[in-house]
Amino acid sequence: MRTASNAVRTDYCPGTDSGHIRVLLVEDDAILTLAEKMLLEGEGFEVRTANTGEDAVSIAMSDAQVSIILMDVDLGRGIDGLEAARLILAGRDLPIIFLSNSANPEVRSLAFEKPFHGLVAKVPQSTVLSQLIRNAISDHESR
Repeated sequence: MRTASNAVRTDYCPGTDSGHIRVLLVEDDAILTLAEKMLLEGEGFEVRTANTGEDAVSIAMSDAQVSIILMDVDLGRGIDGLEAARLILAGRDLPIIFLSNSANPEVRSLAFEKPFHGLVAKVPQSTVLSQLIRNAISDHESR
């Protein structure tokens, strides 16, 4: 939702229960998962986690309360984040933001193609990530 000055409100999230946002965080590194989960919870988000692409697909399809997915691109063994995102979007319409420290131009390009909502470095500043999540949900809902 935008205000009269066209700024995005951070206290409102369309399609969610009084601003309640459940984030599915998909990350194969346990330490990064903990750091990112703490960061997100500190910003008021509820967080579910998955450490494989397969688990991400399963949770996204079974948990109707997931509002948005933060997906690591390189998930180690099994399907990668891009493939997991494609499988999720084949069955469910959710905004997805990719997490990566990769400088790979192909990954960067794919992450900004529709229907995805961009790419952010792992463990970003909490206010930047919080605003990115809210903007992605707002943008996704307005399509």
